[in-house]
Amino acid sequence: DECNIDRFFLGDRVYFESFKQTVTQTMAMSNACAQYIEIEFEPFFEVARMLYDGPWVAERLCALPFMADDAKCRQMDGLDATVHGIVSSAQNISAQKCFDAFYKLSEYKSQLSAVM
Repeated sequence: DECNIDRFFLGDRVYFESFKQTVTQTMAMSNACAQYIEIEFEPFFEVARMLYDGPWVAERLCALPFMADDAKCRQMDGLDATVHGIVSSAQNISAQKCFDAFYKLSEYKSQLSAVM
């Protein structure tokens, strides 16, 4: 579906065509007992985003407290700037955001259990 190129593949036609080819090949190799259905992926993407924007990042900051110290991190060789940015951003995650995310994750789990 052409509208999914931007939605799931960020406009990358090569990845989109590769995905379509993989689906076609997989369906051709399947036995008669297999059934393929299209599912809504947005809830999966939302859960994935929660890993980088939610309380799980705060958990990483608890495990790596030095990441909150920008000066210390600048002196470290080999520390990926993107990783530092993600983990250090957890300083701004409140307890309310934490619980909200857990409740939201529970909703997604219920929603997605039907397709898993």
